[in-house]
This record gives sequence, C-alpha cells and structure tokens, in this order.
Amino acid sequence: MDMDRNRKLESKILIPDMQKEYEQRELLLSELRQEQGKLLVLHATIGYGKTVLMSQFARLPENICAWYHLDVLDNQPVTFIQYLIRSLSRVLDGFELDEEYYVGITPDSLSQFVRDLIVEIEESLESMAASRRLVLVLDDFQVIDNPEIFKILEELLDHTGGYFTLMAATKGAVPDFFTKYFMRSQGVIIETERLSFREQEVSHFLGAMLPGKEAERYANMIWSNMEGWPAGVMFAALYLRRLGCFELDVEWESITQESMVQNYIAYELYKGLPYDIQQFLLNTSFAEELQPDLCNDICGIENARGILQYLLQENLFILRIGGKSGSYRYHSMFRSFLNDRVSQEQRQEIYKKMAGYYLRHQDPDVAARYAMLSGKPEILITVLEKYGLLFLGEGKRKTVSEYLQRLEEGGVEFTPGLIKVKDALERLGEEDGTGEKKKLLTVSCFGKFRVEISRTGKEISWRTRKALELFACLIDREGKPVERRALLEQLWPDNAPNNSVAMLHNMIYSIRKELSSQPELAGLIQYRNHQYYLDTSQMVIDLERKKEICRLAEASDAEALYARREEILTPWGVYLAEVDGTWCMARRVYFERCYGKACSLLADYCRKQGDHETEEACWTAYVASDRYSEEAVAGLMRCYVQSGNRHQIKRVFESSQKIFREELGVDLSAETVRVYEQAMRKEA
Repeated sequence: MDMDRNRKLESKILIPDMQKEYEQRELLLSELRQEQGKLLVLHATIGYGKTVLMSQFARLPENICAWYHLDVLDNQPVTFIQYLIRSLSRVLDGFELDEEYYVGITPDSLSQFVRDLIVEIEESLESMAASRRLVLVLDDFQVIDNPEIFKILEELLDHTGGYFTLMAATKGAVPDFFTKYFMRSQGVIIETERLSFREQEVSHFLGAMLPGKEAERYANMIWSNMEGWPAGVMFAALYLRRLGCFELDVEWESITQESMVQNYIAYELYKGLPYDIQQFLLNTSFAEELQPDLCNDICGIENARGILQYLLQENLFILRIGGKSGSYRYHSMFRSFLNDRVSQEQRQEIYKKMAGYYLRHQDPDVAARYAMLSGKPEILITVLEKYGLLFLGEGKRKTVSEYLQRLEEGGVEFTPGLIKVKDALERLGEEDGTGEKKKLLTVSCFGKFRVEISRTGKEISWRTRKALELFACLIDREGKPVERRALLEQLWPDNAPNNSVAMLHNMIYSIRKELSSQPELAGLIQYRNHQYYLDTSQMVIDLERKKEICRLAEASDAEALYARREEILTPWGVYLAEVDGTWCMARRVYFERCYGKACSLLADYCRKQGDHETEEACWTAYVASDRYSEEAVAGLMRCYVQSGNRHQIKRVFESSQKIFREELGVDLSAETVRVYEQAMRKEA
C-alpha cells in the first residue's frame, strides 16, 4: 500500500495554529511553568480555551510537544497506539517504534508496549541532548473510556521521570485513575476558575479586536457579564466588531447567561450566514480534517477553498492545522453545535460520501471507518473485496473480522470476493507462521495464567478460582499423571477427604463443560488408575521454552543465551501468578532465580562484546522483574556510566532507595551505595 493510501489523518497530531486575535495567556502559562508534576488536567466545559491554552503551552521553548486530538474512533487501543507513536515520531529525533508491531496488542501486552515506548523516548531525548520537558497533549480526552487506554497512560505516568508531562483536556468527568496523582502532589487539575479570563486579559484581548476607546469602554462590562468565560468574551468582541456601530451603547443583559451566548452562535453567527455557507458547515462538520477537495466532494460544489478561507478570516468555526496549506479542522465547540443540527439520515449520507471520497483517493483504512459509521454496506463491501487480503497481509486480522461481522449482522449476502476474504481469515486462525496446523490450545503460565482456543483466540473462562488452580496444577505436571490423593492434598489440604473428592469432581466437570464447545477437546483431561493427566499433545505451552532458558542459565552458557536474547528481554512475569497454593512456590522461586541469572549472564556477555544497548536492556528487564535485586540496580547504574546518563543513574538509585525504605524498611546496602557514589564521580 503506497504512503498516501496508508497515511493517518495528520490533523489529529498537529498543534493547531491560533489566530492573532487569541489572547496569549501569559499569567496562566507562567503558573503552568511552575508545576512540577507529571499530570496537568484542564477540566471545563466548552469555550474555556483549553485547546488554545495547550497550544500556547506546547510552543514554550522549554517544551517538546507531542499533540494528539482525540475523537470517538480513537477509543480502541490499536488506533490509540498508532496515533500516539506517530505523534511522538514527529517531535523526537531517532524515535523508532513500529506501530504495525502493536496491531495485535492484548491487555496482557500493554505493559510491555509502555516499557518499549519509554525506552524509545528516553533514548531519543538523550540523542537530542534535550533538557526540555516532553509534553504529551491529549485534547478532548472525555471521549476516551477504554480501561486499556487508561492502563497505558497510568503505566506511562508511573514509569517515566521528571522529563515527562501528560496534559489532558476534558469536558467530562476526570478519570478515577488520575486521582492518585493529585493526592500524591504529582498532578494538578485546572478547572473553570483558573481558566477564566482575568480583567486585564479581557482588556488586552479587546485592545487587539476593537479601536482603543471602544476596547476601554467595554472591557469591564464584558468581563463582568461573561464572568471571564473566554468564549463569551470572544463572541462579545466579535459581535461588536461585526456591528460596527461603536457610537451606540449596546445592551449586554441579553448575553449575560451562557444560554444567550449559545443563541448568539445560532442566530447572530450561524443563521446570519448565507444559506449556502450554512449548508457547507452542516455537511462538512463530521470531517476530521477539512480539505478543499473533500469539502467539494461532500457538498457537490467547487468553491470550498474560498469558503474555508472566508471562515478562517472571520474567526468562524474553524482552525488552521499546523503549517499545512489549505487544511483545517472545526473547533470542537462549533463542531458539536453543527452536528446537533443534522438528522441521523443526513449524517449517514454524509458519512457515505466521505467513505466514497477516501476510497477513490486510495485510503481504504479511512474509507472503511466512515463506511462503518454510515451504516450503509456498499462501500465497506467494496473496500473488503479490493483490500481485504491486503489488510490481512498487514496483520489487521481483528479489523477485518470486525468488518465482516458488521456485514453479517446486517444480513448482507456475501459476494465471492467477501467469501474469499473470510476464508483467508479463517485459515490464518487455523495455521501458524509455517503453514502447519495449529495446536488446539495456547497456554501462558507466566504473568496472568491464560488458556486460549488457538483457532479463535477466545480465552477460556473459569467458573471459580479453584477450577483455574486445578487446570494450572495439571499444566504444571506437563502431561505427567498425578495421583488423585496428591491433587486433593494440594488443592484442599484442610478439607475432609469426602468433601474434597466431591469438589474435585465438580471442578473437573466445570472444566470439561467449558471445553465442550470444541469437540476436539473432549478428551483433554484423562483419568486412569486413580490418576489425572492432561493430553498436552494438542497444546502450545510457554513453560518448555522458559525451562530451556533456565537450563542455559544454570549452565552459564552466555553465548546460547545471547542467541535467545529477545525471549529474555521480554519480562516473563511471575510463574502462575494467579495461583495462591503453596504447591507451585518452589518452582516459582526457581524461575525467578533463573531469569535473574540469565539477565545477569547476558548483560555481562553483552558488555564484553560491546553491545551496550542490549546490556542496558538486560539490566532494565532484571530490575522490572525483581525490584529488590541490588545486583540488578548496581548493574543498571554501571551501565548508565558507559552511556554517560547521569540523570538515569540518579533516578535508578533514588527510586530503588525509596522502594527499599517504604516496602522493606531498610536502606540499600553499603556496596550498592558505593557503586552509586562511584558512578556519580565518574559522570562528574
């Protein structure tokens, strides 16, 4: 797919250009500069200048700003991640993170994505020798309600240093997970009172909009009547400028309430425009990016460029995007006002036209999204017939599956082209990367215990935690039989034998019932001679590969470990983390010890080979898996000496010291302190 066809909507990740009439919020910007927390939240209803303020803050010389303007289509983790990576790539030199690699991201792999992201950010800032603050701006954050996206942001806030600030603007409720940062004094919320214009700001603003005497004459009246509401101040000044009769006194009582300002938008701005302009505004208000060709296509006209320029000159409804010529977007306040005046039938027809436009301009991703919103299947069918196999080749299996499901739910009769795409999707679910038949189940023992039906990706659910523990116990045996008596002692050590047997039978029944939807799994749990065991021949279990690495670590075979470094650098997680039984503790400790040894051996080998990047990644992974390991802390500090990263040496030491004091009630050992002091002297 060529670059034009595969491009994302740049309007979402460009800082909007503000017209000269907007007041520079110098006092508020000065206050924001003093905030040292990781989180800045602007919380107010429409018209309080959140986007304007953020664009001004983003342009401060001490900030590096990655901008992301959100809408409802960004509420999927894959979409969010793709735009986030693209936004960061625009402002960080050398930032390289393949967005397509995360197309298949799962809730369990979100933490790894954040770790990858932080490493890339820190390396980019280091290569830029940047002492400036990286600010990630999320505009219109109220549209996000997906817990997985909240998890990404929470981990980003928790694991970045003082170089990072998240700035979010929301019209709705502030997400609950933000609260802990406010309570820890790591964040600040800026609400209506602080966002409101102060009287001197109103005077300065009017001075740029009206003749001097008139500005002075109306400043106090506008400020008091609007109660500092930035949008109200702007509308009032625009009204005066358009009125052009400054010798007459204007009665302001009619616009002292917000509802009257909304009436002003409707009756003085919108309805005062020519009919063709009104229709243009309504028909194009659903577009994320306003470009003349797109607007011409939606409205069936040829003069969209002139209309857009007129709207911009009159400060009506739109903002210029970045430095792009002829590219605009609606201010969210006006966009909402316009959207509310379009019927559902008209809205669907507009989406259909937009989908057709992007399809003709070879952008099937965007075309498919708008086709879905239109509720009309014709264009979505065309997109899948023409590009469905290409989407699958790019790893967009979930997206194609969603499109096909939507068509099936709509009762669409599948064409030969759609059937071909559907068959290809099903084959991908049945085959692995070598074309061989997939095993029936995929089992993950590290981190969250997870059992999936390989063909569909559906995760097996457990009726009770004891059922999960029973299945995990059988997995731990790796196909070897276990006496019923041993199972009873491991799972119900305190229960009477008869009760334990009944519960075991109930658990076996519930597991078999869950697996009964797949006939091939009927004989998965075997029972013979008072012994239970699993038929593991139809399973892919991550346990064996981890055991191989443990054997290499015990043999101190660093060269072989280097060949498998990717498996080691992806943190394993705790073995059977969700199981509380003592029966797995010895093996859990064994895997933790072997993983630490593998990281240490590999880091030492990389240091000798001059592969300092992998060495650093090894110590980082070791610290992430065992934050109480002083060996890992010392190794990471020594590694940062080689890269000349004084800031990171200090960060690692101070964060580890805090963990030891707060969670263990002790200080780091004298040896670790000595390593830190020596490292700082070398850096000095």
